[in-house]
Amino acid sequence: MFGICILVGVLLIGAFKERLDKWVHQPGALTRAIREGVRAYIRPVLMTALMDILGLLPAAVSTGIGSESSRPLARVVIGGLIFATAFSLLVFPLIFQMAYRKVDLREASATENNT
Repeated sequence: MFGICILVGVLLIGAFKERLDKWVHQPGALTRAIREGVRAYIRPVLMTALMDILGLLPAAVSTGIGSESSRPLARVVIGGLIFATAFSLLVFPLIFQMAYRKVDLREASATENNT
């Protein structure tokens, strides 16, 4: 689960930075870059989480031998994947925006000074 969270974070940061570099001199570039980055990667992020959840679903509902130990673990991992996906797509962009707000303000003031 940690690896999946890191993968999603790297994908989203790359998407945000790529779009921010493209629109760096436009007003509202940071918000637009984040919105377009999430829009571009929502399908891969959701598909990754869904495939992992579907892979763990048989272990989460099993009743056979050994299910006493695998069922609780699978349920916890499924819950963690759901939470991590929601966090990655909803909260992580807000954290990125707070971290890069200075860059956006600096570019906006540079654009105002040039005009």
